[in-house]
Amino acid sequence: MVADNDLFQELSGDKTDQSELEQVFLAHFGRATGLDEETITYGGQREQCALILKYADGSLTRIVPGPLLTQEDVSALKQKIHEELLTPGPVKIGRQVLFTALPVEGWFRYKDVFQIAPVPPDAPRPPYLIGDHPFMLEWRFPASSNGVIHILRRTILERELELLLNALLWLPVRGAGSRARFHWVLPPMEDPTKPTSAFLQETYAWPGLALEGDEFLETSHHPLLAEVSPNDYYARHGISIGEVLDIPAGLPAMLDHFFALAREDRDRVLRASYWFQYASRASDYSRSAAYMALVSAVESLMPSTEGRSRCETCGQFMGPGPTKMFVDFVERFATGSSISKDDRSRFYAVRSAITHGARLLHSDRSAWGGSFTPVSLREQNDMTMMWRIVRATIVNWLASRKM
Repeated sequence: MVADNDLFQELSGDKTDQSELEQVFLAHFGRATGLDEETITYGGQREQCALILKYADGSLTRIVPGPLLTQEDVSALKQKIHEELLTPGPVKIGRQVLFTALPVEGWFRYKDVFQIAPVPPDAPRPPYLIGDHPFMLEWRFPASSNGVIHILRRTILERELELLLNALLWLPVRGAGSRARFHWVLPPMEDPTKPTSAFLQETYAWPGLALEGDEFLETSHHPLLAEVSPNDYYARHGISIGEVLDIPAGLPAMLDHFFALAREDRDRVLRASYWFQYASRASDYSRSAAYMALVSAVESLMPSTEGRSRCETCGQFMGPGPTKMFVDFVERFATGSSISKDDRSRFYAVRSAITHGARLLHSDRSAWGGSFTPVSLREQNDMTMMWRIVRATIVNWLASRKM
């Protein structure tokens, strides 16, 4: 049995990624048990275990030896952590196909961090102007001798870059996702008068697709993605025939701001983009859910209310309420959007009513998903304004961060 000391530093909890360290523990002990919201045990049942991990708000804070932990376990874990987590492995190139609403015919590289490029000629493409047009995202990541950790590193970086691009490009960006989804679809048919549906898995692949490599794909035969001034880029309202994906001028500087952020602020940007991306995907099913997600995207960047004092009489937080905080935050970071203070207050009030079950947007209540009425027209205008608010808020908040 090992002495009852905190092993956090000895097992490099201060030097490693939390999810990677947890994977080393799981691989070594073979089983884990959640005792409560703050405690996970490894290598046994409940108190009769080898290792006890303590958490605060989801973050690992202590590693305590259990009664079954041996010195041999500690030595083996330290060796695995050194070899699989701390020893630099070869740098690999991860690849994933993402989708956006316009064809991608050019390329863009941010330093040696990641690259956007067209998919090869033999990759499938939609036969329509507007659709899920594929492009290749590539990024560098450090390999690990542990296969599971190797995949973790590749997929976590891919997801973060996907969300970041979704925030900074004017059209939504998404991946196929890691979960298997099936849909009833109408496949190509020889006789259009006899349609037959099929229940098929959503995925994107072709025989030459490789999710890893040693170097970025060759792009010399493609043009660079065209750059557009940010004011014109983010002011667009729709797609025209013949358009292809382009980027805002100054995109590298915005990326510099993001990668210079502390981890906590990076996560705020990624949370905002998560809700922004979710809103675009949810809008086909529920405008109300999309509306809530758009407001949540803005709230992800707003200052925390933790630590605010409460009134001794009524128990409410002192200072401005959530509506005023939202209004003031939008005023600061979405300036020039020509949205009145009354409208900003109304946007938040509508979201609150939806969240608490008091309201659905008109398009979700109508029998056919919408109708041509004053209410539906106002809601459509509100949604358009909310999209612009969120995009402007994320971009301007990021630009305001000091490097």
